[in-house]
Amino acid sequence: MAHVRYFKHGYETIIGEIASPRELFLTSECANISMCEVKGKIKVDFRGKSDNNYVSGIRSIEDRYFYRFNYDILSESFTEASEMIIQNPGTTLENYDCPARVAANRRKENQSLKVLDLNRDSGTATGFIYQDIEYHLRDFILQILVDDLEDSDSMSKTDEREDYEPDISLWVDVYKRYDDYFQAARFEDIGNIVELTTFDERRVFLRKPKTLNPERLDGRCFVMHIEHIEDLDAYKDLEDTFWVQDHIPQDLIKDSVSVEDLQPMPRKHFKYSKESKKRLKREEEKVVFQENGTKLTTLGFHESGIVGTTYAIEFDTAAAKTLKRNFPDAIVYNHDANKLLQWAVNEEACLNAGILYDMENNALLKMPSIGDIQMIIGGPRVKDGVHWIEIRGSGALK
Repeated sequence: MAHVRYFKHGYETIIGEIASPRELFLTSECANISMCEVKGKIKVDFRGKSDNNYVSGIRSIEDRYFYRFNYDILSESFTEASEMIIQNPGTTLENYDCPARVAANRRKENQSLKVLDLNRDSGTATGFIYQDIEYHLRDFILQILVDDLEDSDSMSKTDEREDYEPDISLWVDVYKRYDDYFQAARFEDIGNIVELTTFDERRVFLRKPKTLNPERLDGRCFVMHIEHIEDLDAYKDLEDTFWVQDHIPQDLIKDSVSVEDLQPMPRKHFKYSKESKKRLKREEEKVVFQENGTKLTTLGFHESGIVGTTYAIEFDTAAAKTLKRNFPDAIVYNHDANKLLQWAVNEEACLNAGILYDMENNALLKMPSIGDIQMIIGGPRVKDGVHWIEIRGSGALK
């Protein structure tokens, strides 16, 4: 057996092929491996940030590489590295002092579950801290799905029936995405007039209670009763926010449910934790600040004469409406940007037939032609692997 540290080649990182073909990046991953897994040997040297002469000198040397940066896989970020200390080859695995393993153990200790205000007599608590995230009763949480065979829960919320002796298990109310169960299939066809079904990925319904292991938690979200929301479009513009108005009776025993099984959920029975309401308010204030900043920047472009007509593409219908409300003079296309690009290419080649419709089955205005657009202002990139709730599933603490 041998203990190894792992490197990433440039093409495996966020910078891709921009990296030197001989440059490696040191990660925080390590492992004990069998010697039969070793395929060969290469030479990897540490070089400082400014040592570029060495870089150009090894381009043609086979099996010769260098490193000078650390690479964090989760955050896709780089930090300046220091040279690894090579310990005595005769050191046993038990006594081998691996900085990556020490750091991993330290993170594991910091991410251990800590119960808040535990009442041992009743076996209840007001909340807990897991992986540096604080959860409270009546909080809303996201849930990690194990595999496709498992029941795909969307949102859950916990009540006071908790078992903390000795392992913590959460009793949660499960919310599921409405469109996954009750909406008709959606049709998309560029170039032909078809009927589109409006989807709302933020709508959920209360399905059933279940127990949940804290290891399945993946952060917090927020679910709000529709009658508690003043501006639904603005609410859905916030990150990880969902709304509910229906529930399935808990005494209903069926393998599958239909829309006829839904019953209105009384808003008086829907409660929120103080902490979650504070977080939602902070998120609203943050979004108002960001939108105001964007609006001022856009106004500055217009007033200075830099920007004339503003075009915008937004796939999410609620976000498109909010964008149009904030910028009434803008031309907003509520559609898939990739398909709009294909449509524009075909339009220039006179290959399109019919009218293009948006996500709400409204005819789209003619798109600008080649040469009409002189400036493109883009937002932040979406990280790989982020697919909102469709992949993660979710849950919520009550």
